[in-house]
Amino acid sequence: MSDSLYKLRDFGQSVWYDNLCRDMLQDGTLATLIDRQAVTGVTTNPAIFLKAITGSDLYDDQIQELCDRDGEQILTALTVQDVRDACDLFWPVYEETNGQDGFVSIEVSPHLAFNVEGTITEALHLREAVDRANVMIKIPGTSFGVSALEECIGRGINVNSTLLFSVDRYYEVARAYFRGLQRAFDNGHDLSRIASVASFFVSRVDTLVDNKLKSVSSLEADGVRGQIGVANAKLAYQKFSRLFTGKKWKDLAQAGGRVQRPLWASVSMKNAAYRDVFYVESLIGIDTVATLPPATLEAFAEHGVPLPRIEDDIFGARHKIQLLQKWNMHIDGITARLEREGVQAFADAYDACRQVLEKKSRSFGR
Repeated sequence: MSDSLYKLRDFGQSVWYDNLCRDMLQDGTLATLIDRQAVTGVTTNPAIFLKAITGSDLYDDQIQELCDRDGEQILTALTVQDVRDACDLFWPVYEETNGQDGFVSIEVSPHLAFNVEGTITEALHLREAVDRANVMIKIPGTSFGVSALEECIGRGINVNSTLLFSVDRYYEVARAYFRGLQRAFDNGHDLSRIASVASFFVSRVDTLVDNKLKSVSSLEADGVRGQIGVANAKLAYQKFSRLFTGKKWKDLAQAGGRVQRPLWASVSMKNAAYRDVFYVESLIGIDTVATLPPATLEAFAEHGVPLPRIEDDIFGARHKIQLLQKWNMHIDGITARLEREGVQAFADAYDACRQVLEKKSRSFGR
């Protein structure tokens, strides 16, 4: 049992596992993470399912049963089964936390990232297919995804707004959540049963910035290397704190609304020169979620220092981001590029999954 992971709860942070595969559902690995490592939810994405499906033969029987369907239909069936089983495993957590935790995500096709109606239709389909109150539908946080989130929240669907890199985009997502909750209230939904998180990506920002700074040699540049991802996230959290303490939010909260918690995604350290749990340690704070891939969860359990640091040195965070302009970088351009690349990366993984499943289904006699 990891005291470090459990202590995060004392500071209002939940730990969700950024991984899901049929092996861990069947061999007890996920159950152990819940019982002994303080894990209270699971996030997934097309890249995770690609690794799961190509790395195991446990899906083959179901693929064979579905070999009369196309690759996309098979992929949906496989992921729905895993997510439903994981939802059942997390159901006690969902009940014990009164619907605060215990969620398992499933993502709409990334090819719908710029299609509002298509996203809404698929979100409704996935919620119905999984048929569990603790399923959370992941919707890419593009400008189109913001509109889809509002509509889905208004219909009482739990939503994870994913692939957020920009503080401005985060603000749009949070405001859409407000509007969606108001619509849900007007439509007669129980607001206490609607949950949402805003998944803000961290390490990819530093990967891009550090790469651009490779040719720069100065103390100022050294002061921002590996720091911009956290600085950007701190400013998003500052927006969150202000939004969810204002009068408009208090009215929604009185009606049963839950805050849309910031979820820190992409927190594995990509640069071996930095502390492996730096992102996790830097972003501990109330009403947040840390979604940890296997290696990062193990590292934090072993030597992570759980202290609330997310509100430390906001002035310094803003100054570091402003300094980027000195080297012809602007945070808006960086985050816009990362959003485009993030959507494309998930689309590529999604297509690779379909192709693998098409090939397997043919081998089974399709």
